[in-house]
Amino acid sequence: VVRYPIAIAEFRAHCERLGMNTGLGYQEEYESVRPKGQVSTEIAKRQENVDKNRYNNIHAYDDTRVVLSQLDGEEGSDYINANHIDGFERKNQFIAAQGM
Repeated sequence: VVRYPIAIAEFRAHCERLGMNTGLGYQEEYESVRPKGQVSTEIAKRQENVDKNRYNNIHAYDDTRVVLSQLDGEEGSDYINANHIDGFERKNQFIAAQGM
C-alpha cells in the first residue's frame, strides 16, 4: 500500500501493479483508507432525515457531514447526505454527495 504521492508519470504503472492478482492491490489500498472501527451516522438515521438518503445503507458520517443552514422551525433542514473530504494539501477540499 502506497503512503506517499505518486508522480503522474508513474500513475499508469502503479495502477497496473494494483490490478495484478485479480485486483488484490486495489482491495488492499481500499482497505487501508476505509475508516476503522465505528463511524457515527446517527444524524442521517434520524426520522426527519431518512428520506433524504438515496440508499438506506449509505449515510453521511456525523463528524464530517456538510451542514446546511437550518430553516426556522424545520427539524432536519440542515441535513444533506454529503461529507467533506480532505484534499492532498487542504482540509475539506472536496464534497462527496449522493445524487437524487
